[in-house]
Amino acid sequence: MNARPDVRAMLLQRYPAGLFNDAEFEALARVLTD
Repeated sequence: MNARPDVRAMLLQRYPAGLFNDAEFEALARVLTD
C-alpha cells in the first residue's frame, strides 16, 4: 500500500455505490494513484 490519500474511499464518497464494479474500481484507483 502506498501513503497517498485513499482514492478509493474518496470515490466511494463522491459516487453512488454500485456505479463501478470492483475491477473497474481497481483499474481507476491504479490510474489515479500512479
